[in-house]
Amino acid sequence: MLESPVSLQALFVVLAASTLMAIVPAVFRRFALPTSVAEIVAGILIGPAVLGWAQPDDPVVRVLGTFGLAYLLFVAGLELDLRVLVHPRLARLLGAYALTLAMALGGCLLLQRAGLIESPLLVAITLSASALGVLTPILKDRGLLRTGFGQVVLSACVIAEVLPITLLSTFYASDHETPLLQISRVLGIGVLAGMLAAALIWATCTRWAVERLALQERPTLQLRVRQTMLILIGLVVAAHGAGVEIILGALAAGVVVATTCKRDPTTETYYGKIEAMGFGMFIPVFFVSIGLCFDVGSLTSSTTAMMKVPLYLGLLLLVRGLPAALVYRGMLPGRACVAAGFYQATNLAFIAAAVATGLRLGKLQSADATALITAGMLSVILYPQVGTALLQRIDPAK
Repeated sequence: MLESPVSLQALFVVLAASTLMAIVPAVFRRFALPTSVAEIVAGILIGPAVLGWAQPDDPVVRVLGTFGLAYLLFVAGLELDLRVLVHPRLARLLGAYALTLAMALGGCLLLQRAGLIESPLLVAITLSASALGVLTPILKDRGLLRTGFGQVVLSACVIAEVLPITLLSTFYASDHETPLLQISRVLGIGVLAGMLAAALIWATCTRWAVERLALQERPTLQLRVRQTMLILIGLVVAAHGAGVEIILGALAAGVVVATTCKRDPTTETYYGKIEAMGFGMFIPVFFVSIGLCFDVGSLTSSTTAMMKVPLYLGLLLLVRGLPAALVYRGMLPGRACVAAGFYQATNLAFIAAAVATGLRLGKLQSADATALITAGMLSVILYPQVGTALLQRIDPAK
């Protein structure tokens, strides 16, 4: 009998935990944790902090978790419709994000002077982002996605997704390169993605290609799915080879696919397959692996470490909420501006990505990383609920 050089035992435990967390809400109706938060909690329980059934350095879990992170940003890219930015409000939304970043950096510099953090720019970039992947289904479920409120929030979240990823790739993809060189590499990935999108659009407009490829769309071939995975892996490899964050390549891949494949009833099955692969396998492994790395001991080792959780949670609301309340006036009613601030203060996926980068480069201590993840989890649980409550008296059609 041949022996495998790697063990799948840890992967089995991780998948079992993620599956259990998907079943629990159906059995216990009061268990209302967001899926990503529940999966991180599952990772904490099966990881070294509690039961010790799985380890974060397991090679299979580590590789699939890394791909899960890329897939998560790829799915976020699928939701990006850059056309929402072609609007007179773009300048105000960019100004709001600039204010967010300035406030976050100012606050983090103060924390650095107080000796609470070591990398103010990294933490500021982390706190300036929004969770587009979390907010899109919430807005869709409430019928707000196509309303004036939903479009403002969605546009702001597109900016707060693309720019933080670009900044992270520019300043923290490597510990030895200059920002100018990194900017040129980021632009190179953008040019490559644009060329790929143009080539795909040209191919879909060619009658010969459309007819031939349509004949190959059989269940055993899944040609469109294979093409999508090729685009994702190709741009991730290109980003890694260029020395920028792989999440930038993954996000670019999602934008390319979304741009070249118009989402309509005829393509919903295709999108369903793509999303099923991510949310059925790779993305849960990523979130559980975050839980495996959750250092409960470092968080509870001192009062200072524990106080960082409400501090980061408050900073998320301050730097994302205050600019919305100030800048969105005139675009939205007063209560809606405040609600938009709470929605935009939701952030977990990008925090996880930034924390992974900070730990890899030695820019974050374990206690800071754990506190940021905990604050992100709480933001996903609390802030959308507050935003929804504030919107109860607002006409969704506005």
